[in-house]
Amino acid sequence: MDERLEDLVFVRESCLEDQDYYVFRNTKGKLRFIQADNYRSFPLSPGIFLKGRFLEKGCAGNEIVELIHPYYHEKEIYRFVVVRSASVVFNEDQIFFVIVKDDAGNEFKIRNICRKEFNPGLEVRCLCMGQRKGILSFSIM
Repeated sequence: MDERLEDLVFVRESCLEDQDYYVFRNTKGKLRFIQADNYRSFPLSPGIFLKGRFLEKGCAGNEIVELIHPYYHEKEIYRFVVVRSASVVFNEDQIFFVIVKDDAGNEFKIRNICRKEFNPGLEVRCLCMGQRKGILSFSIM
């Protein structure tokens, strides 16, 4: 698959067939649409510039866009404040996680592999592991 980055300008949010989309324009003036659901934590306002990752899929030529977060970057460390710790049972396994928030109030769920207790209000350092379809993945340092 051929991958390329493209500069995009955010135009507006739109709704098509009961689905929310973000509308972008590339440097050639072509409009790009992407479902808004996974990108709600992105600080978007009309005129903001972002990068988009495009993959061409085989002979069909379909493109899949992934917006690159304008602030969080893979393999960089960020500070967050713990909101709460919790666990869930999935397939008879107990999974521990921590909910943290950034300065803008965005919350992220981070898997707590070490099962350490994190009290609300505690500042933690987290490594950005990457993103997939707008969902950021972090690891507690």
